[in-house]
Amino acid sequence: QGITGKGITVAVVDTGIDTDHVLFHKDQVLKDKCKSFVSGEPTVEDGNGHGTHCATTVGGKVNEGGHVVGIAPDAKIVGVKVLSAGGSGTWSGVQKGIEYSTSLGVDVISMSLGGGNGSTYNGVEKAVANSIKTGVVNVIAAGNSGKNRVGSPGCVPIAITVGAIDKYGKVAYFSSYGTVA
Repeated sequence: QGITGKGITVAVVDTGIDTDHVLFHKDQVLKDKCKSFVSGEPTVEDGNGHGTHCATTVGGKVNEGGHVVGIAPDAKIVGVKVLSAGGSGTWSGVQKGIEYSTSLGVDVISMSLGGGNGSTYNGVEKAVANSIKTGVVNVIAAGNSGKNRVGSPGCVPIAITVGAIDKYGKVAYFSSYGTVA
C-alpha cells in the first residue's frame, strides 16, 4: 500500500539497540537521541539482542535474502535502553524511558516488555497513559503468561496491546490475552 513509515519516529524501549546493525539504513537510527537508563550500562548498545530484534522488526530494511524485514523500513529509530544485557530492569528505569521518549516528541513508543498481572496504575502505567494523552501511540506486549494475565504496562486500557503469534500465524500457546480487571 506504499506505507513505509516515512516521516515517523519510533522509540524502541527495551534492551537497547545495535545502532550500526546491517538492517538499518544510514542515518535511520537517531544516535544522538538514543539513551540508556540502565545502571552500569551507559550506552544504548544492545548486549542482549532483544531490543535490536524488536527495532529491526519495526524498521529493518533488507536482509541477505533480499526481503524487507521491518514493517516500517523508512521510520527513524530511537533506542531507549531500560533493560540490561541480562534482560532485567527496574520499573523506575522503564518509567524514565517512557517519559524521555515522550519528551522527544516521537510518534510511537514500542515496548516488548512487562511484568506482573497488571490492573493497578503504577508509575509506569501512568507514564504510558500520559504519553498517549500527548498523542504518542504506545504499542506494548501483552505478556507471556496466558489467558487473562495481561501484564503491566500492557494493561493500560488506552494502549495498543499485542499478543504473540507462532510461526504459523496462530496465537502462541504462551501469549497473554483477555481482559484485565
